[in-house]
Amino acid sequence: MDDDFSEQLVLGIVSSQSHLEFVHSLNKMGYFNFERMSDFELNDTKDSRFFVQFKYEDPETNENIVLLKTKGNAGILSKELNGIDYIMLILSEDANYLQNLNDMLKNQKSIMTTIDLSVNRISDKLIRLLRN
Repeated sequence: MDDDFSEQLVLGIVSSQSHLEFVHSLNKMGYFNFERMSDFELNDTKDSRFFVQFKYEDPETNENIVLLKTKGNAGILSKELNGIDYIMLILSEDANYLQNLNDMLKNQKSIMTTIDLSVNRISDKLIRLLRN
């Protein structure tokens, strides 16, 4: 994780939409412009697991947001994320930005709920995964 960012927010997002529909609905908000990245590869078992991920870098504020689908080619990213469809990792220098973004997401029709997955509520293993 980049040391230039003093604030971070990890949100769990529940949505019944496919990743393509979900990202499209977020991009239609007029705030985001998520772009597909190479799949996130996890090598914690004998077989690699792959998870769809997207990234948005705000050109005005330099905030970085990564959106990761928790269900991949061979199961869920982590058992503690059962019931959560996406993780949004938001890196910022501005705590108000994080709060405003969270509030904006809660009002999206494509989002059933958001859950603050602050570092105190998720395991060290999952934190290390998200930081890579």
